[in-house]
Amino acid sequence: LRKGIAVRRARHDELAEICHEVCLRTARRLRVDDGDLKHLAFALQTYDLGLSGVPDEVLYKSPPLEPEEWEIIQQHVHTGLEMVEHLDADEMVKESILHHHEHYDGSGYPNGLAGDSIPFGARLLALADALTAMLQGRPYRPALQLRDALSEMSERSGSQFCPRCLAVFLEEAREFEEAVAAIQ
Repeated sequence: LRKGIAVRRARHDELAEICHEVCLRTARRLRVDDGDLKHLAFALQTYDLGLSGVPDEVLYKSPPLEPEEWEIIQQHVHTGLEMVEHLDADEMVKESILHHHEHYDGSGYPNGLAGDSIPFGARLLALADALTAMLQGRPYRPALQLRDALSEMSERSGSQFCPRCLAVFLEEAREFEEAVAAIQ
């Protein structure tokens, strides 16, 4: 299913896999237990399935989005949640998928959660999702080099991203500079 979404979005799956590995390494360093690590790995493979419900004309549109288009984009977390419920996903997987667009300062969606009220798996998933988007580019912005993406993420510490998770994630991501450059 994830590969089908990747093809639709013309993603570089190799870049997504690197971002997933960085996320899992971060989780290990933050002492996530083996059971939760397994659930995080599953969430990393399924979190963007809900994008299949977003029409191409919205998915590929450059900002600014109209309010109703923004609502369609935000709905993808609920669509993704519905999809994984049919796969008997663990509660951690569901929470991570639902809340991976929450921002540490409370400005995200769908519930405006802030700080430690954001499920830990969702905070980690948000990092992988953001780095993947930056490395692959979007209709409204070209792909960034890893160094530039990490610098941009660092600037969002405490606002978009959990500072504790981000610090470890950035260290782990730097280990993949050559691999990312080779793919890009």
